[in-house]
Amino acid sequence: MLYHLSFFKRNKGKYSVPLFLNSSDCEIEYDAISNAQSNFKVGKQELPALIGDFVLVKEFITGRFAYFGIIQSIENKEFGACQIFSLIDFDFAATRVSGKSFEEHFKTLVINNLINDPTKGIPHLLINVRTNTEHLYQPSDPPTVTNLMKYYFNAFKKYNIIWRFVEIDREGNLVTELVRIESRLKIKDNISDFSDWDVSVRTANTDNENKLLIVNKNTTSSENPMILATYFLTNNNELTTNNNHRSIEIPTRTKVFIYDTEQEDKPTYENVAKSELSGNAYSHEISFKVRKISTVLSTENIYLGLLANLTIENQTFESVLTYFRFEEDLIELKFGNIRSRLTEYIDE
Repeated sequence: MLYHLSFFKRNKGKYSVPLFLNSSDCEIEYDAISNAQSNFKVGKQELPALIGDFVLVKEFITGRFAYFGIIQSIENKEFGACQIFSLIDFDFAATRVSGKSFEEHFKTLVINNLINDPTKGIPHLLINVRTNTEHLYQPSDPPTVTNLMKYYFNAFKKYNIIWRFVEIDREGNLVTELVRIESRLKIKDNISDFSDWDVSVRTANTDNENKLLIVNKNTTSSENPMILATYFLTNNNELTTNNNHRSIEIPTRTKVFIYDTEQEDKPTYENVAKSELSGNAYSHEISFKVRKISTVLSTENIYLGLLANLTIENQTFESVLTYFRFEEDLIELKFGNIRSRLTEYIDE
């Protein structure tokens, strides 16, 4: 397969010279929970762009979108690029926040800390909000110095919200969108289009909490805390207040949330539980490969945040797509967020 690569200046404008690369010279990766770099070998061709500029990759024959990234390195006839969220790999002051739309909240953070900062050099970045998701973030000792990219990773894990490239419009603006992914598919391991299955599972009570105690901030006794509500996370990533639910992994692992009953705009107990526990049931990694030419799972239907029911040896896992990589004739897929245990992430 042949790829067509277009290059755009960080401060707006398109380079006139494109590149054409065989897919074997392109290592394209998508990752929802780490800043993975895709690499491109240009050979004898002259790279027209600089570090910090943008690359847009499409299939040459079909014109189908393949990748968009920010160039991070150029060395020895090869360059590396990272996804759109690499633009926010810097610190900001995080405070307690809750509201009806994480998407609008995050958009405001990006506008204030990136777009409106003249030293960042990207005023033409546009963010369209497609969904609105209730959210809650409560650092232990605000304000807290927090990496904005990791703040975004944390939101993906909690709410399955994706920040992704849409297009470079006619005015040269970099158009992106924030959207909560809710699409779900069913995949079984007995289909010939899929191969090289590998499953690594941690139960919901291993390294990830599956029980939440919401405790009144006015509690004065550790022996008799003022417990406002108790929630449990099932293996299907559902919340319940029933401690006898058959899908709760035993013994449970407890997390405590301190709730301020006197604060304004108090979140509901259920919203607190969703924020603190949801996503922890995806503590597994399930990987396999699918043929690029597949009638079961087309390339257009593969994107980060895609939810799936994976049936493997008659056992079903509810999961989420957090990584995929293009190979010559195959696409490697990884479901689950167990890889996030290997990297430092904010826990609030």
